[in-house]
Amino acid sequence: MKMNSEIQYPKYYAFDWDDNLLYMPTKIILLKDWEEVEIGTQEFAEVRWEIWNGVYKLLEGSESFKNFLPSWDEQFEIDAMVAKEWPSWEVFATEVINKAKIFSIITARGHSKKVFGRVISKMIRENHKWIDKNEFKKNMTNYLELEKKHYPERNIIIKDDEEWLIQQYMSVNEFYPVANPEVQEELNQEWWTLNPEEAKIQAYINTCNHFALQAKNIYAPGTEVITIAWMSDDDKKNLELFKKYMINGKVSWSILHYLWDTSEWDVKKISIKK
Repeated sequence: MKMNSEIQYPKYYAFDWDDNLLYMPTKIILLKDWEEVEIGTQEFAEVRWEIWNGVYKLLEGSESFKNFLPSWDEQFEIDAMVAKEWPSWEVFATEVINKAKIFSIITARGHSKKVFGRVISKMIRENHKWIDKNEFKKNMTNYLELEKKHYPERNIIIKDDEEWLIQQYMSVNEFYPVANPEVQEELNQEWWTLNPEEAKIQAYINTCNHFALQAKNIYAPGTEVITIAWMSDDDKKNLELFKKYMINGKVSWSILHYLWDTSEWDVKKISIKK
């Protein structure tokens, strides 16, 4: 794919949430030697395969993961605001939020979609950890002005109003908590607790389609757009599956894929070459 060095190509970003953006205090509850034990998401990523060999057991129904479901949305909002930032957070805050870049959250959690929008909106209002709401407002206004310029028939309204701009921004971003039943239905996935990987791949495919559509909003109609998409995750297995899809997946637009591997704390950039 030949790129023109004089063109500023649009970049879009997809992020896993836990142990990638933030280190959340949420616990998973398992049985070990018939005693309940609470473990964090990072430890669960290391031991979850031991459920198959009986070292750990799941509680009945969805009780092991009850803290990750919509019933836990309120606590999720509290936890997210006090969670320690993890490797991809600085990029998310400074390169994505502050610059009003369109993004997607693709996570194995099962909360409602809306709670992620509420949390990130609150983070913008409060200038949370490297977020600069004034820079965000300027860049979001610029985005809307470009869309209005190229598509005047859409009657796009632009207001010098913080809440209005945040609302417009949240409306163009994507949230895929793949353990949520409504999201599973949207992805047309048969998903079970221990294997969310395939659902995350489908969410990424949907996300790329969304990115391609949004990219066209800032270019004149008929312009051929090359889109750059980043996916950031800390799970080695997820990263391998994303890489496999990025190399072999069929897409109907010009898109360059990159992976950010945060499995070892630092951010390792992987360029995908077909």
